[in-house]
Amino acid sequence: MAQKKTPQVAGQTKRRAMYGTNVAIAVIAAIAVVILLNWIVAGNLNDARFDWTATRQYSLSDQTYKVLDNLDSDYEIVPLLPRTSAVADANDAASLQQALDVIDEYDRRSGKISARHLDPRTDIDGIESFFTSLRDRYMDELNPTIELINQTRNSLEEMKDQFIALTEQAMKVADDPTIQEKQVIGWARERAREFSVIARNFGSLEESVPKELDDEMPDYGSIRRSTLSTIETGHAIVEQIIAVIEKVVSSDDFPPAAKDRLLKWNKPLVPTRDQLAKLKARLQTVTDSADYDQLVRDKNQYHPIFIVGPKKVLVIPLKEMIREPDQTQRRDGAPVPERRFQGEEKITGALLSMNMKNPPMVVFVTGGGPPATGQGGGYSYVAKKLEALNFDVQSWSPVPAPSRFGQPMPPQPKPQPKPGQKAVWIALPGPPTNFQNPMAGQGKQQINEAIKQELDKGHGVLFMVGFDNAAMFNASQAEDLFKPWGITHQAERLILREMLVQRGQRAPNPVFQVSNWSAGHTINEPLKGMIGLFMYGSPIVLGQPDGKGETWPLVEVQAPRMWAETDMQSQQTPPEYDEEQARDSFVIAAAAERNGTRVVVASASHFPGGQLQGWATDGLTSAGPGGYPGLADVYGAMFPANTELFVNSVFWLANMEELIAASPRSQDLRRIADMDRSAVSALRWLLSTTLPLVALAAGVVVYVVRQRN
Repeated sequence: MAQKKTPQVAGQTKRRAMYGTNVAIAVIAAIAVVILLNWIVAGNLNDARFDWTATRQYSLSDQTYKVLDNLDSDYEIVPLLPRTSAVADANDAASLQQALDVIDEYDRRSGKISARHLDPRTDIDGIESFFTSLRDRYMDELNPTIELINQTRNSLEEMKDQFIALTEQAMKVADDPTIQEKQVIGWARERAREFSVIARNFGSLEESVPKELDDEMPDYGSIRRSTLSTIETGHAIVEQIIAVIEKVVSSDDFPPAAKDRLLKWNKPLVPTRDQLAKLKARLQTVTDSADYDQLVRDKNQYHPIFIVGPKKVLVIPLKEMIREPDQTQRRDGAPVPERRFQGEEKITGALLSMNMKNPPMVVFVTGGGPPATGQGGGYSYVAKKLEALNFDVQSWSPVPAPSRFGQPMPPQPKPQPKPGQKAVWIALPGPPTNFQNPMAGQGKQQINEAIKQELDKGHGVLFMVGFDNAAMFNASQAEDLFKPWGITHQAERLILREMLVQRGQRAPNPVFQVSNWSAGHTINEPLKGMIGLFMYGSPIVLGQPDGKGETWPLVEVQAPRMWAETDMQSQQTPPEYDEEQARDSFVIAAAAERNGTRVVVASASHFPGGQLQGWATDGLTSAGPGGYPGLADVYGAMFPANTELFVNSVFWLANMEELIAASPRSQDLRRIADMDRSAVSALRWLLSTTLPLVALAAGVVVYVVRQRN
């Protein structure tokens, strides 16, 4: 007889079934959550990346983002680089990996950029196909040269056989026992040698040209030039031979039989000479494809990186992405400089130059004296930045320069923008007023006249003005040019701040560091978090422009006990704090727009100068306070805001504010500063005491809750 289950057993079975069901549901729910999270991550966060490095080493700059967002067409970046595992040198492998990483960042960031990595050691077929596609882009320009090269090859092949036959005929004359005249024998041997040279040259060309044409990207320009050189040599020899034959035939020194043979040679040589002359003329007049020839030269560089656009192809060698420190950068006491990777700066500059249809012209206007740009130029650092962005950078002076004999030379022709090209003029400061030499002020007047003409045309101008204690007596003032824009420059006042020196003494200081930037204008929005250095500034007062317009402060200096000194010459001792002239802040740079014409005025005129721009930060090195002069390209700029402010001002003046953002080089500035001793001590206490106490408290809370339940 079957026994009935007791209520206790039935309850246990029911509970087990319930617990099993709950566990199964929990497992299924957990699996579903994991699948759902993986689906979300794979579908939406596949390209999510977070860069926690101090200098954002694995991120693109804001300026690059803007350039990518403004691309009009699709671009392909094709690096011909080996894998890092195939590179023995550790430094080379690190630089190679940086290049590969930054290229992949462009591919991830923009749908208009695609990256295709080709290893020159393994992707042979892929590289051949890539080079063939590059050559096909230029076939319309190359076809006339290719056709002429093929026609010339056929003609030279026939001529080669002709000169071989003439060589044999000349040797027969030289070896003819019936001819006893030594002069005839010598003359025949000389002609045989010349015929042989022409035949050999034509034969060498016949062998080399097909090999060169078999390349995926033949150097058609080089082939044309070598063919032309060979034809010119042959034509000159043939002309010389014909002239000699005509001279010999007209003389009485040669026997009649020898003259008959010479006339037989001369008969085919004359049409050959004419044919060579026609080929030479055609080869001289055909136009090579300059872009294709440059591309052929660039592709043969070591580790090239191709940037392929719709109309143009640029090549950046890997070595140009790496800044190697030279011996002059190894200062006493400084750590050994490391390589500085500049790949993003190069690639972004290339993309910007390829995307700009008509790059702006930027003209540095000087009053003579030292050069503004180029080797040793005071503004060469920022000029190179603009050139890297494909700007047309020029330096010009309207002042006649003295010759070595003391006579004034005529001024240089004024640069003229191309049709449709925007122009930005940089009016650099002239020398201070000198009452002992009134003629020195003529340079300022000529600069002002030239700048006024450009303002009347609607071109943007950046005025670099400075302190001038005698400005009120100077009749030629740049200040009069930008006053209609609502900007007044108090050139006769110098902004000073009081600082403590040794033994509690106080002294005036005209140098200001700026890290808090005026809000409200696109020029200085990207400067947040950067430091700028400005010195010898004068106050700028903003008002309302004449007509329709607006003004904006760009740089304001602030410091306790700060004032604007008006008398710097009559005092025998350093000026002291003047409460009547004191202010909480002074504007030293401003922007303004009036009736569509833009100006920027900076009274700290040397802020973009080479000395300040090249000063290296001590934040990236173990150097002491002050950093290192001249090493910004190696260690990173100590005052990156100076360069950014200048370049952004040029962008804005050229009506290209959509490209204003922090540049790649500004990322050399650390966003995460080194921890001081107090911060290290606080972190130590947090890890050793606070976290364990938090864990203990959490355990007590859990225990109490469980006991209650």
